Amino acid sequence: MYIVTGASSGIGQAIALELLARGEVVLAVARREDAFTALEHIHSHNLIGVQADVSHQDGIERIYRAASGQPLKGIVHSAGSSIPVGDYASVSPENLVHDMAVHVAAPMALNNRFSNQLEQARIVYIDSYSASDLRVGWCGYSIVKAAAQMAAKAAKVELAPAEIVRVFPGGVRTPLVEAVLDSATDSPTSAIFKALDAAGKLVQPIQVGRFVADILLHATVEQLAARDFWDISNTADNPVR
Repeated sequence: MYIVTGASSGIGQAIALELLARGEVVLAVARREDAFTALEHIHSHNLIGVQADVSHQDGIERIYRAASGQPLKGIVHSAGSSIPVGDYASVSPENLVHDMAVHVAAPMALNNRFSNQLEQARIVYIDSYSASDLRVGWCGYSIVKAAAQMAAKAAKVELAPAEIVRVFPGGVRTPLVEAVLDSATDSPTSAIFKALDAAGKLVQPIQVGRFVADILLHATVEQLAARDFWDISNTADNPVR
């Protein structure tokens, strides 16, 4: 079984769909019950849908109860939050706390809750270069992703015996990026994404889904050990090239 958070849309849904298409059992996690409609319509036999908010402990416990006692092949931490476009002065402390709960605290809580089921499991984090390169005009996103990246690095060192995999998908047409494209805010970051969109360089979530599924199912132990992270734009990082 693979646990995939953030399965209602975007990258999380694409990863869940790809794993289901390859015959894997997927415990898909989403906040809304209707989020499982697309997954159930295509792959209902291997799908376990869990309605849960990962930012709350009762959501973590609901996921644990649904998967407890079953062989766990991996966890994909792709749950996100709607981090608003805005400059430093506009970042809301309350929103920042919630975003940190989703992107940082929730993966830690899930990893720790399943600590006895992680033997040879692969744990995927959806990383971002925004963690080290500031998104001017969208700094809240960079702040949150920087903390999430450090948490993933800490897990790689201290969370034995799981394999920690950080994936850089680049610009993806997720609801979050769509919000940046639709934003009336004029900032260097929105200009970058609009230029990428105009050039056709934003990838679709399904491309990321295939890339992550290939890593989960086909990457060798040697390939995992040789990389600190996986970049979808680097052809050498394709585990089945």
